[in-house]
Amino acid sequence: MLLLLGLGLITWAEAVNKFFEPMVRLQPERGQPVIDRGSYATVRHPGYMADIVVAFGTACRWAH
Repeated sequence: MLLLLGLGLITWAEAVNKFFEPMVRLQPERGQPVIDRGSYATVRHPGYMADIVVAFGTACRWAH
C-alpha cells in the first residue's frame, strides 16, 4: 500500500510542476518560477518525500 501511495505522490508532483526533475535543479533558461501550490505548498521537493514513502513500502513488502 505504501509503495502505491509513494508512486501516486510522485505522479502528482510531476503533474503540478512541468519543471519536475529527480534532483533539485534551477532552470532559469526556461523561466522557472518557484512552485508554491499543490504538494509544493507543504514540501519543498515532494519527489524526495515520495521516494521515502516508496522505500518504506518496498521494505515492508519484502519484510513479510
